[in-house]
Amino acid sequence: MPFDDGGDGFQQIKSNQDVVEMFSIFEPFIEVKEIHLYIVASVDDSGKKKTVHEEMDASYEASPFDDHQSNDLPHTDDDDDDDEYREQLFDFVEVDSDYAPIDELVSLCNSSDDDGDTQSPMYLDFIPSRDLGVKPLQVGLRFASAADFRDALRDHVVKAKFDIKFKRNDGDKISAVCKYDCGWRIYASKASNDQCMIIKTFKDEHNNCLWVHKSKQAIAGYLANRYLEQIRLNPTINNGALRKTIAAKLDIDVSKYKVSRAKRRALNIIEGDEAEQYSKMRECGELILRTNPESIAKLCTKPTDGDESVRTFQRIFISYAAMKKGFTDGCRPFLGVDGCFLKGPHGGHLLSTVGCDGNNQMFPVAFAVVEAETK
Repeated sequence: MPFDDGGDGFQQIKSNQDVVEMFSIFEPFIEVKEIHLYIVASVDDSGKKKTVHEEMDASYEASPFDDHQSNDLPHTDDDDDDDEYREQLFDFVEVDSDYAPIDELVSLCNSSDDDGDTQSPMYLDFIPSRDLGVKPLQVGLRFASAADFRDALRDHVVKAKFDIKFKRNDGDKISAVCKYDCGWRIYASKASNDQCMIIKTFKDEHNNCLWVHKSKQAIAGYLANRYLEQIRLNPTINNGALRKTIAAKLDIDVSKYKVSRAKRRALNIIEGDEAEQYSKMRECGELILRTNPESIAKLCTKPTDGDESVRTFQRIFISYAAMKKGFTDGCRPFLGVDGCFLKGPHGGHLLSTVGCDGNNQMFPVAFAVVEAETK
């Protein structure tokens, strides 16, 4: 079989297109079960090019073009040469696969809601970050926890525009039916050997049910997770615009209060909870003093409801060593102080002190967060 590589008997592969062309060479030969690839690599400890031949096996699966045989073509002597060369190049060995054939998957469609399966079927794993909103629910789908299953079920119900009621809803078993008792039902329970939740029964058929445009399953947490990236890109989006977006995408009607709660939850996920961040201010000050010698970080706290054992944030003052040195070495003897309001559930003021450098530009010297701006 001729190759245009210079006569050494091996086809050089330099791109994906070369791989496609290599397989097309063997198009008429359905009997090919295994292909030996000889890889040429330029490797040398000194950095010089050195040709190394490495033999590896690659299993070859017959593709649709294998059905098109060339038996109708006239036989020539060149074909005999090709057959002889082919016998030398290939070793027709049946390759054992490490993967179970699809026929070995055990269907659970006819299983009951009772546990105690004696078989060990192969399940499909559901990964929320990858499959939520993409992979449909089906029997045998396995979830890492009951919460992941509830999220997938809620997404399915909202998109399908119907409502459900739970027959059982706990950490071990979850059973739900259509609100109108039309026959739609789903049942999932934990596996006997691990904590995964597996769908055991799923009848995805409705009988003349009405569409629901005010779904109870479209809770604030669901909306926050679904539109998290959109709020991340536009954190100042107003509730009215977000409500219209939800109505256009999901074709459901949600109240303005639910939209407001969903946006607040999404912002807490993106920016973090403010109360939790205030509790880490002492760690922040200690980190500044440890990593920036000669810096200043002073934190003041106050007791909560007169209880000295529980103290909350009051004010903080920070001035980095580089700020102090930059002001004394390269700035004019002038300081300006200004402040602004902090918008949020905790309020307060942000005060800053700036100097004037040699280019008549503002140079930060220190900043502080306090309760209020006073004289």
